Amino acid sequence: TADEVIFLNTTRIDVRGNRLPVSLPFANWTFVSDGEIDDSAYPVQWIPTGLGARLITAQYETISSSITVNVTKGIMTSMVLLVDSANANDWQFNLTADETLQVKAKASDANGNRWTIDVNWTVAHPDWSEQSVLLRVMADETEFMPELASEIPYMIYAEYTSGSVVFNESVSAVVSEGILQNFIMNSITSTGDSSTVYDISADEHIDFSVDLSDDDLNELDSSVLTWLFEDLSSGTVVDMTSTFVNDGYRWEAGVVGSYKITAFTVVVDDGIEYNYTKEVEISVFHGVAISLDHALDTFSEDAGESIEIIITGTDSDGNTFPQDVEWTEDGTISSRVVPLTIDDVRVPGGYLYQASVAGDHVMVYSTPGASNTFDLSIQPQMVVAILEVTLSKTTVDQQASLDVTVEAKDMFYNPIPVPSSAR
Repeated sequence: TADEVIFLNTTRIDVRGNRLPVSLPFANWTFVSDGEIDDSAYPVQWIPTGLGARLITAQYETISSSITVNVTKGIMTSMVLLVDSANANDWQFNLTADETLQVKAKASDANGNRWTIDVNWTVAHPDWSEQSVLLRVMADETEFMPELASEIPYMIYAEYTSGSVVFNESVSAVVSEGILQNFIMNSITSTGDSSTVYDISADEHIDFSVDLSDDDLNELDSSVLTWLFEDLSSGTVVDMTSTFVNDGYRWEAGVVGSYKITAFTVVVDDGIEYNYTKEVEISVFHGVAISLDHALDTFSEDAGESIEIIITGTDSDGNTFPQDVEWTEDGTISSRVVPLTIDDVRVPGGYLYQASVAGDHVMVYSTPGASNTFDLSIQPQMVVAILEVTLSKTTVDQQASLDVTVEAKDMFYNPIPVPSSAR
């Protein structure tokens, strides 16, 4: 065996059969590299360093003689784990969840001769106890196929029993996330709606969340994403990644318009680029009015005429829009304000004030969140529609007198001066 040595006795024999032990110098020995000659004493020792059939030749003057020694493995003294043909006992490896680690086990004798052995493989980790990550658990080699990324090392153990001796060795592996395989983007408005196409007011916001993972569902850092904001009306595209991340992935609606928000990243695998993209489209309409304004064609008119009024609302983002309102006149609900129509079509935010009562009037218009006011001055019609005669007495004595009062009014009963032509 490789643990033993061979003592080589060399004897000179003459033609008559006489024998004489001789000691040959080192130079007279021919041997392969898987063995060593120790000629410091007699007989010479041949010490094997390899396994298999070895030819040893001795030369004396012009005569040579050879023997063949078949060397088998010695007693197992250690176990070696190999990764990529290199000794890997107690080594730590770094790999991704997409990669595997192949580990082989070899037995070794005192001379370093190695041979294949079937060992018991196990893996240990604080958060992972399933042995399914090992392709083979009883063989001369195993393949570690991690799923869970972890900065805490996985310990891969090999155990083998030779006779009464138990050999244990291990390697460890720190596993990082693999390349991106799954990209999920979720979004929800402040009113609880979730979609990829939104129609929201300027007062609302949309919260985004993303889930990035590798093929084993290990979570990946979302900082690899680039966020783009596109104004669909103008075609302008802006990289909003920094501000968007700082805002906690919340997009606040503002100016009325149509927009698109896109999240993307590019992954390179085996030299091939893969583009992962998610997007939502958003239409923004105006929010709730926080202030109101008015436009009138006149603030002074005669009874019987109409005044056109246009009401405009402004939301918290500065968007302006026609606004329908409630009306009061001089502190009470006004019946003289009616909706404005053109060709029987209602004009949003448009009204007509139908003047009838002469005098100054305080007009207040409002929504639940805003109000405003203006004054109107209405003059009576100067056309007599009604004459009212009032007598101070209806019964008088002969030659007595009474007072006669005459009042002129227009068709809306507004008092007007009695014309000088009245008789």
